[in-house]
Amino acid sequence: MAEQSTDLKAIMRRDERHRKMLNDPDLTGDLLLFALGLDEVIATRQAQGRKTSGKSWMTAITRLVSGDEGYRRYWAKHVVERDVPRYEPSKSRGRGCIAPMIRREGLCGQPGSTHVLDLDPMTGEGAEGYLCARHRGLEAKYLALKRQWHANGEPSPSANTGGVLRRYFNADWDGIYRWASPWREPLEGGREATPPRPTLRLIQGEGEVSS
Repeated sequence: MAEQSTDLKAIMRRDERHRKMLNDPDLTGDLLLFALGLDEVIATRQAQGRKTSGKSWMTAITRLVSGDEGYRRYWAKHVVERDVPRYEPSKSRGRGCIAPMIRREGLCGQPGSTHVLDLDPMTGEGAEGYLCARHRGLEAKYLALKRQWHANGEPSPSANTGGVLRRYFNADWDGIYRWASPWREPLEGGREATPPRPTLRLIQGEGEVSS
């Protein structure tokens, strides 16, 4: 009876984890498919008394989600690589020129063609932007900031993207991330959790579906 109670608690915990995964706006597409596959592989191996260690579980996940371990052989590795905790500069919301105007307040705003990175050489924080043909000469300023950042040892702020998988699974994620992306060192932190999607509730009778 105690064993059945333990099994029921484990099933309930797993069901709750699945609900959180499916309602996590940061966990979508292949990343969600990978997470659900990993959860199933862990549960199956635990039921069989086997450890989830080494890299064989990556093959098991690929086989589970595709039916063929040879299909998209490096799919699982690529999914993990895209989840490496890292810092990414804020993206430009358009291609308007970011050069400050002299005779009026604000930015130029004309269509830009030259991509630049406005980088803080002391912290590594940055924001992408564009310069129009008229203000292309300002590109030298941003290149100088990048050279200064290199001279300062390339400081990096905390991660602001990636790290979603380690919200749900305890593992040596630093080691796993290094395996998936040897050229990039996983940073502390990760993408700040987005509030879960609103849940829909079905009202019986003449009511409506509402959040």
